[in-house]
Amino acid sequence: MLLATLGALGVLLELGLRVYLFALAPEEKLAKYARPGDLALERTRYVAHPYLCYALNPAYRSEDGLNRHDALGFRGNELELVKASGAYRIVCVGGSTVYDTEIPDWREAFPAQLETCLHERGHAAAEVVNAGVGGYTSFETLVDVALRVLELQPDLLLIYHNTNDVHARLVPAGEYRFDNTAYRHAWTERAPWWDHALVLRWLGVQWGFSPRNTLEEHSRLEHDEGRDFAACLAANEPRWFERNTAEMIQLARARGAAVLLSSFATCPARGGYAAEPHYRTGFAENDEALRGLARRLDVPFYEFAAEMPLDVELWDDGVHNTAAGARKKAELFAAFVAQHFLSAPGDG
Repeated sequence: MLLATLGALGVLLELGLRVYLFALAPEEKLAKYARPGDLALERTRYVAHPYLCYALNPAYRSEDGLNRHDALGFRGNELELVKASGAYRIVCVGGSTVYDTEIPDWREAFPAQLETCLHERGHAAAEVVNAGVGGYTSFETLVDVALRVLELQPDLLLIYHNTNDVHARLVPAGEYRFDNTAYRHAWTERAPWWDHALVLRWLGVQWGFSPRNTLEEHSRLEHDEGRDFAACLAANEPRWFERNTAEMIQLARARGAAVLLSSFATCPARGGYAAEPHYRTGFAENDEALRGLARRLDVPFYEFAAEMPLDVELWDDGVHNTAAGARKKAELFAAFVAQHFLSAPGDG
């Protein structure tokens, strides 16, 4: 009798949790506790990719209708692969600080607002594409530029990378490799047998014995969290970050595109890893590597970090902006782009 009662209670809990997750729960709860295979394709932001580990899902549409990806796998409205005659196409590449993962509405993300700011300055032909992908390091972006981004025929490639390449350098000393295999592994979606019961999966995600639906779980190697991070940075100089960026520059130039590099703005007052000393060191070292590269390859370099305000309302955390912060970022970049790359409005 007791076993039957417990069994019936378990079935009721399972049914109740399924009703809650699939009919009532907000999107982030569903993504956290459902198994990857239980998620509708249009609610899945990332999908496995044979050459990039993962990429944006072209079918993704947020439940609230504010976010979407186009058929080519870029954030925003549908985009034609071949640009319109007379258009000046700017493609922004990088990680979550280009995609703007903390901003729900794609129209309020940095690239979309950059296009708006350029139009407000009179550059009606400017078109800005958001080719950022959350979690991408320069390793993934290099491949993405070679295989996909340059097919968009950009006039300007805006590269905004740093923080994810600090993550990649924080692998154990001496293991920062030319192919990033100490940091990245092939996309995996583990589903242990007990995860078929959502009640057990719910508990497993909470207590750590079930895999989480996160980029880290799906695509990053785990290392001892007690390692000396300062020693890792000292041993793992940003040589591959610099090489990857140089390769992007050369590829873009070979296809007739100009390139813009910049320093990386952060707000340590927001706390989190952006305030930690080893990350501050990593940010500065990566920026300096880009400055040196810009000098050697004669690429315009924008000292964006020196101009971006640190008002906390502009920052969602130490590295990601709010919508207001993305607008300010766009205004600053628009001024630089207009001055260095665009003719005066009306000059053709």
